[in-house]
Amino acid sequence: MICASCGGPLPPSKQPRKFCSKRCRTKASNDAMMQRERTDPEFRAKRNDRLRTRYHADPEAAREKMRRWREEHPEQQKALERANWQRNRDKILARNLAAYHADKERRSEKRRQHYRANQEQADARRRQYHLDHAEEQNLKQRVRFQTSRVHIPWRALLHSAAYRAKKYNVPFSLTEEWAKARWTGFCEVSGLPFTLGKRTSGPKIYSPSLDQIVPRKGYTPDNCRFVIWAVNALKHDGTDADMLKIAHAIVANYVSNPPATDSQDEAVAAAAPSADATPSSKAKALPAIL
Repeated sequence: MICASCGGPLPPSKQPRKFCSKRCRTKASNDAMMQRERTDPEFRAKRNDRLRTRYHADPEAAREKMRRWREEHPEQQKALERANWQRNRDKILARNLAAYHADKERRSEKRRQHYRANQEQADARRRQYHLDHAEEQNLKQRVRFQTSRVHIPWRALLHSAAYRAKKYNVPFSLTEEWAKARWTGFCEVSGLPFTLGKRTSGPKIYSPSLDQIVPRKGYTPDNCRFVIWAVNALKHDGTDADMLKIAHAIVANYVSNPPATDSQDEAVAAAAPSADATPSSKAKALPAIL
């Protein structure tokens, strides 16, 4: 014979037994009660009323008892909290969200006052936490940055453009709505697809960039476009006519003075994106992180 709770052997006894110890009998009783609570709302309501009455009879003693139990059984407490979260996740989130919005201003002001009163300690804790978890924090930041560069590639470009506009005192009126509507995943001048998600630092020739059609006129919707970095670097502070003049001269010189070997041709073909990726209908494209 084995115990109905733990599965261990039953000790010798003159009377028939189902459990090997009082602990197993209590555990089985509690499990049965919890199962009944899940399936019988009336039983659950009565038990909650009974527990509530016992709590209000002596709140301090009840709180002290629970504190002592949590200190003595930390793992069980965590398991209960995880189980409760799994069972009532949606309800807990909805309740917390409603409580937050109902008291949002007071909570925000309370946090601001607490931060102002303890700013030095809070800053010291933040710095110490960053030092203790520097590698983990840096990795998370890199992952977030790379994810953003792939799924929202125009956001970093807008931030950089806003900084340059302030630095050089030129107009800036671009919005994320404009960028989202304008973005196609392809260079507006060459038609080549953008390469996104490069993990190494520094510009890449096929990375997206924001180009001012008329230099120094400002970052306005009618004066900006998305181009690959190579086009932007070639144009620099010139005009489209200057850029085309240079491009034609490069092609003409390359045709009239071909290289002695095909190594350069092979390198160019290997580095350039596939011709199949060139847009025919300007469809949006967001390559995965490389």
